[in-house]
Amino acid sequence: MTELEREPLPDDLDVIRQLIDEHQEFMDGLSVRQPEIDSVCKPMRPKSTAPSSRRTSRIGSKQPG
Repeated sequence: MTELEREPLPDDLDVIRQLIDEHQEFMDGLSVRQPEIDSVCKPMRPKSTAPSSRRTSRIGSKQPG
């Protein structure tokens, strides 16, 4: 990629238009596949089979009287 950056842009307008079209197709393909890319790149959370550990404590709570 670094080598391509050093390469001068073509002077031919038709070549430039073709490169722009190819780049647009590439970007369109990326946007279509972005949900798939996100699902692969996001870390997976392990599914918990244990009951919720965020229960309210009953210790020290007043019982209705």
